[in-house]
Amino acid sequence: MGSDPVPFEMGRLWGVQRMPCYAQSRPRRRDSSFSLALPPLLIGLGIEELSVAPVQLPSVKYAIRKLDAAHCHAMVEDCLRHGETERISQRVHDTVMRFYPELLV
Repeated sequence: MGSDPVPFEMGRLWGVQRMPCYAQSRPRRRDSSFSLALPPLLIGLGIEELSVAPVQLPSVKYAIRKLDAAHCHAMVEDCLRHGETERISQRVHDTVMRFYPELLV
């Protein structure tokens, strides 16, 4: 009971890597686009530290500063209740488009 729930939750949410909105938004820079989907999930899960490639640091830092932690937490709770990949994909996409759409263009 005292174990950390994050690995289980991340396993359920990891389907986000197959999200078409990030895989197709920038075909040449898929890793960069995908990294923009992670901050809302990580913040919602309560992650306080992360490591990114130096080239991704400015955009990930910008994204984190734009996010609302309460919104991210509610999004993750919803994703965990309704664990379908499509729903997770849509919720993350909606969050990204709400807080930092300029990073996807």
